[in-house]
Amino acid sequence: MENQEQHPQSLIQRRVSRRAALKAGGIAAVGLAFSKPLIQTIYPQPAFAQLSGTSNANSVSSPNITPGPAKYWGNIQSAPLQVNYTGQPQPIFGIPHSNRFNDIAITSDGKKAFLPGTDGTNNIVVVYDLDTFEVIRTISHPYFGPNNGSNGTKYLWAVAITPDDSQVYVSGGNNGVIFIIDANTYEFVRTYIYGSARATAFTPDGSTAYVLNSGFRNIHPIGERDMYAIDTATLKYRAKIDLFNGTPSSIVMRPDGKILFVGHRRVPGKISVVDTASNKLLTTIHVDCEGIDITPDGSQLYCCSKLTNEVIVIDTTTYSVAKTIPVGINPINVRITADGCAALVTNEEAGQRDSGRDSTTRIDISEMRVHARRIPAFYAPYIGKSAASPDGSRYYCLETSSYSSPGGVIAVIDTSELCS
Repeated sequence: MENQEQHPQSLIQRRVSRRAALKAGGIAAVGLAFSKPLIQTIYPQPAFAQLSGTSNANSVSSPNITPGPAKYWGNIQSAPLQVNYTGQPQPIFGIPHSNRFNDIAITSDGKKAFLPGTDGTNNIVVVYDLDTFEVIRTISHPYFGPNNGSNGTKYLWAVAITPDDSQVYVSGGNNGVIFIIDANTYEFVRTYIYGSARATAFTPDGSTAYVLNSGFRNIHPIGERDMYAIDTATLKYRAKIDLFNGTPSSIVMRPDGKILFVGHRRVPGKISVVDTASNKLLTTIHVDCEGIDITPDGSQLYCCSKLTNEVIVIDTTTYSVAKTIPVGINPINVRITADGCAALVTNEEAGQRDSGRDSTTRIDISEMRVHARRIPAFYAPYIGKSAASPDGSRYYCLETSSYSSPGGVIAVIDTSELCS
């Protein structure tokens, strides 16, 4: 069945519980699935500037949500494209903003999101309340520097949160800085300088942080392509792990905390398999790997290959390829829902399709097959990083009007009924 794309609608329908609707006086929280849903119709006001640089704009979501500053750039629309797929991801609403976000991480209780990026002048980290969708804090500090690379970091690339939700690790891009921030007070705890800090993963108990170094800059203490293990209690180095060249860009921990997988982008791609007890490289899986995620039971690794336009499924017991699944053009990111039901793959194909939009491919994990090959970006042409809520009910996707300019939407997508 082909995707059916329609023009933006004048209203958005979403399901909310009867109890929540009564409690909120008719304007209820969104994104929750119940066996007997109440259909609530919300009429969004006009929103966003249309390629005009700046303009007044209003919320595209319910009246009790304040999405942020009323200033936008680029070709962003007020209501989402409607994709008529029964049981497929559907947008609940979009949270507009005037920044350029590069990543998103959500606390384990699903209450807060941390997004690193730039406001067009300076590097920032924005903290959102995921109950009200309001900005709690915009963290800006001289340590971050401007985003033009003249001082401090060039970009804030990635973010990760410790399992106990106490600290946030923000990777500072090509100048190789890791900023450690208190997740409650939003104060700086420590700054590390690496060759090129790119991404971070934690052991399940939170005792060790593993930080990737992509090796783009020869900055103390390393300029190679490897990884450091950091004691999160003392914030001291535990070990340096040699990844033997490559370009490490993505990282995921097996749920039992015993094995760490590192995806290498660019040719030749590979996956480094690291034993966390010895902090030694166990083996290398020779497949192209741009983005990476693991099933909740730890049995399968999903890896995006831009070379073949496929998702490669790896058996984590044998470290062999279990299956290759064709997806869209240039898959760059994959996120698996908390219940292990579906994998959502971001395809960087806006310049390759007549629609001029990136897309998402939905894969059924139990059957290892595609259920929807191309679900176009809902609000804006380009899709960036994404994150799934811990309870599996929502998927947060960063959509932007440009790869380089500020302005975009956090698309809040209902994933609660994907496998119901």
